[in-house]
Amino acid sequence: MFGKRLINTKQGGGCTTDTLQILGDTSCVATYRLNGDATDLSGNYNGTATSVTYVTGQFGDAGSFNGSSSKIVVQSPISPSTDTTNFNYSFWLSTAGFGSGSQFVVGENDNGAPIWIGIYYDSTNNYTLSFLRRYGGTYYIFNRSDAFELTPDVFYHISLNYYYSNKTFDVYVNGIFLGNYTTDGTTGPESSSTEEAIGQYNTNPSYSYLSWNGKIDQIRRFDRAITAEEVTTLYNEVAC
Repeated sequence: MFGKRLINTKQGGGCTTDTLQILGDTSCVATYRLNGDATDLSGNYNGTATSVTYVTGQFGDAGSFNGSSSKIVVQSPISPSTDTTNFNYSFWLSTAGFGSGSQFVVGENDNGAPIWIGIYYDSTNNYTLSFLRRYGGTYYIFNRSDAFELTPDVFYHISLNYYYSNKTFDVYVNGIFLGNYTTDGTTGPESSSTEEAIGQYNTNPSYSYLSWNGKIDQIRRFDRAITAEEVTTLYNEVAC
């Protein structure tokens, strides 16, 4: 099982979790430390939390999500829009348990053309990264990564680059590159999102079965794809 290779080799270093521009440029547009609240380190995209508690996380506190009603909603899309822009999401998560299917972690809370990132759990006990894209009224869910193990209550670092021009994405788990995967060749805008959400696919209660059950910590959104070396930088973050 691939998950047995996901060994923590984090190295020590200076405090970085309170630094917005950890990569030394201006590409990080939002950071949610989830240290007792849903504020964005940039101050531009603060969220409103519902049924989220704060418990010990990877760095200080983390948001604990109950798998049904827990959510954090940001009332505007995180700029720049993903309409024509590559982007990266980086976050830490731990699961409290899975039934089956997808549980979504972060993305665009919208019925137009959202992009969502989460974890898919299948009947053979495999976990894969789940990437949902809606375009032209059709939902596409792509579980296109090597299976890996998620031990309950253990934090894992997930990094995903999305490339607009060819509709592919890179997957990293604990700094390890799993591969580049193709989504769908359809061209056109990716999002008409009016808000972003953490821990839930859609604020409509009928979608609660797609909500995250476990902890989420240190979510970063970048307005570009990042390099393998930069993924390692994020994986090696040191708590302030």
